[in-house]
Amino acid sequence: MNLHNQSVWESILEYWFLIAMLITSLVMAMFRTAQEHGKVDILEALMCSIFSFGVWFILSWLNLPQGTGVLIGGLIGYLGTKRVSKWIGYYLRSIFLHQPGFK
Repeated sequence: MNLHNQSVWESILEYWFLIAMLITSLVMAMFRTAQEHGKVDILEALMCSIFSFGVWFILSWLNLPQGTGVLIGGLIGYLGTKRVSKWIGYYLRSIFLHQPGFK
């Protein structure tokens, strides 16, 4: 049992930036939806965490500092998935379809 606990703590210490980023985006999204709608939207908060996980994966793939992921995760939680997905759509449209991006 002690060996199992040790491996759990090693995993937590290894991925603490990811855990902090997911929690930050989740909490920020919960605060934002509670302020906008008067109640917490758990689904929106979970979607923000999923977007943040994608950001963490891209940061580690590009060998960029993972500490910035906590800031980006909080920003995604604050802005919301609708706005972030809209920005991603504008960006991809401007690259692949050669249409104007942000308006």
